Amino acid sequence: MTPILGLVALTLFAALALLWRRQLALRRDAYIRSFELPRGLFEQLRKRRPELPLKDCQLVAHALRQFLLAHLKSGLRRRPDDGAVMVYCGGDFGSSTVEWQHRWIR
Repeated sequence: MTPILGLVALTLFAALALLWRRQLALRRDAYIRSFELPRGLFEQLRKRRPELPLKDCQLVAHALRQFLLAHLKSGLRRRPDDGAVMVYCGGDFGSSTVEWQHRWIR
């Protein structure tokens, strides 16, 4: 009887762990879709590329969200160029990026 009880407990624990991971992924997905970009992102982008109109900057923001969602769906595997957008824009978003990462992890 004890081995059966242990197996049931192990199965229940595994099911709860899977549900928790799913719920965490859904919360991260919702956060990516609703977060506000760091202040000054468009200004830095337009400073680097002055020919871009506001509409194109908004497309860049949309592409950034798509990238983050794809990264989330990939299992959060790190790539060497994950910070390429921040570097491209001048990298002046250090404190807000760290703040965003802390909110992202929770």
